Amino acid sequence: MEFEDLSFKVLMPELSEELERKVAKRKEEQEGYLREVAKTVEDRLKEEGIHGRVSGRVKHYYGIYQKMQRQRITFDQVHDVLGLRIITDTNASCYTIMGLIHSLWTPIPGRFKDYIAMPKSNMYQSLHTSVIGPRVKG
Repeated sequence: MEFEDLSFKVLMPELSEELERKVAKRKEEQEGYLREVAKTVEDRLKEEGIHGRVSGRVKHYYGIYQKMQRQRITFDQVHDVLGLRIITDTNASCYTIMGLIHSLWTPIPGRFKDYIAMPKSNMYQSLHTSVIGPRVKG
């Protein structure tokens, strides 16, 4: 991802800079929201006695650009620029945490990827989901 972002910056500097500005603005606008959602998840993990490290993340710039091109959408139509990353110690915990997330918020149909059962070619393993989160003001 880092290599893709660096290449994007060199090959399409204007687009890259524009995307970086837009992502930074959205991140600034939504930082409070992400903190609140992360705290909700952390609290729930503690209640359930599940180990997990929760952090906010920004999707990499070239990935955002690719999504916009592939789906023929504008930046404003990309809904998963920001997200939460939860790192845990076992596959079973990954699935348990996914269940907790889906019990907190409504999953978006067709937006679930299981890279544990079906790892990527580089053996990357994770679960990805998109949910309709709370309407918390940040």
